[in-house]
Amino acid sequence: MFNLPENAPWGAVLFVVVLVIIVFGLTALARTLWPQNSRDRKELWLERWRRRQ
Repeated sequence: MFNLPENAPWGAVLFVVVLVIIVFGLTALARTLWPQNSRDRKELWLERWRRRQ
């Protein structure tokens, strides 16, 4: 069906594919956990700032 080149750097190709999957996965996780409303974000930052004080 496909004729894949045998001399291709498959280790590098696999590394890039895994890296892309990890980056998109972390981005999706961050969007799920991070509040989308700017007012909620402000409250989250203020609470973290208060804990440090």
